[in-house]
Amino acid sequence: MTGFSGPSGIAISPDGSKAYITNSGNDTVSIVDLTTNTIIPPTITGFSIPSGITINPDGSKAYVVNSGNDTVSIVDLTTNTIIPPTITGFSFLTPSVPGIAITSDGSKAYV
Repeated sequence: MTGFSGPSGIAISPDGSKAYITNSGNDTVSIVDLTTNTIIPPTITGFSIPSGITINPDGSKAYVVNSGNDTVSIVDLTTNTIIPPTITGFSFLTPSVPGIAITSDGSKAYV
């Protein structure tokens, strides 16, 4: 499959229908329909070197690590837009943070 720019992280929706792929090369997240193996336009924009990504248990939100500015963005997956404010206060020690995980009840995220 083509259409990605520096893919670095992937998360699968809880129902298994979509994959969300971070593109560190153009600061976006692509959505892939796993039934047809095609990218669903448009890509989600507004990130800074996105790397790790996870989806909450009910599939309503994605959490994206921005390695470019040491933040985490929360994405509303019904509108595919970033929910302000971005979470700050991190100091990543590597240029690309490989992962983020969320607890099974959705109450905490670990970067």
